[in-house]
Amino acid sequence: MQVEWSKALGGVPVLVSEADVDWVRRPNPSIETWSRRYEVAPRLTIHQVGGHFPGSSVVHWTAGANGKGVLLVSDTIHANPDRATVTFLRSYPNRIRRGCAATSMSSPEALSTLRRVVSAR
Repeated sequence: MQVEWSKALGGVPVLVSEADVDWVRRPNPSIETWSRRYEVAPRLTIHQVGGHFPGSSVVHWTAGANGKGVLLVSDTIHANPDRATVTFLRSYPNRIRRGCAATSMSSPEALSTLRRVVSAR
């Protein structure tokens, strides 16, 4: 589906984390791989933090929210019911946490990356 969107939008790249490239079932020249950090455009950066999949990522848009910054997390980070903490999950329906050994980064490394992303304004 992403390749079809790429074609419809004039051949824009489909960005796939190197850690998740084995999941690509339809190789295509529009697919570009990246690792750890990738600047999509000025003030718009993808950060690989691990989580649901080793290549799970967040997008940091520094200009969003009137310059306060926005962190787009999709299903990489899950808000806990207390609305004060977050977690990385392996199975969302069953709320099974993702173990450090199973992610591409340890939880401390992932949290350090997130802190840098959020504080880099």
